[in-house]
Amino acid sequence: MANKRNQAILENLPEDVRRIKVLDENTNEKWRTPSEILDTDTIVLKDDGNPYTMAGKPGRKPKPIRLPSSDNAAELVEAKKASMSDDPILQTLQNNADSETVINHIMNAIGTEAASLEFEREENERKGKDTSAISVRRLNALKSLGDMWFKKKERLAARGLDIESPAFATALKFIAETVKKNMLASGMRAESVESVFSRMAKDLSSNEWKAELEVRLEKGE
Repeated sequence: MANKRNQAILENLPEDVRRIKVLDENTNEKWRTPSEILDTDTIVLKDDGNPYTMAGKPGRKPKPIRLPSSDNAAELVEAKKASMSDDPILQTLQNNADSETVINHIMNAIGTEAASLEFEREENERKGKDTSAISVRRLNALKSLGDMWFKKKERLAARGLDIESPAFATALKFIAETVKKNMLASGMRAESVESVFSRMAKDLSSNEWKAELEVRLEKGE
């Protein structure tokens, strides 16, 4: 037999109601959609005689989608997304947030901003405008960069190897000379040896190689 009490309550619900609080046959509290309510359920009423309801799905409301106000704005949004996806800091953080390369990218970004501020300061100075605010911003950027550089050096020194030191460069040069001598002694053609060392020199001077070495040193590999 249909539950006439439930039917009467449901017939008088506002149109925006999506869920209603009920007690099931075991007196367990449930939130059901109007179509899910069973004859064995008891709709729970408040003191004013109205049921407990939800106007929408339970849980956190979905974040509203904000559409660009114009075609130009839409193009800017897409350009910003593309720029962020190509950002080396974000890429490194997403791939390996613990990588030493993150610090290198941040230092490079701060250095770029400091150079940009220097250009802006010189332009204002040339035009006779006040440059004090720009100078303060640039000094703060340089201070941050200097602090990061010294901390990086301290970490490398604590590991017992500074890849930027003259001692490391001398050791690397000596190892390369030893390898080259043995390659020639083994009968390899001089042109092939020079080609190999030319490629090695290019790799060893790159920031990517240095960053990878720092990661290996940090991991102890």
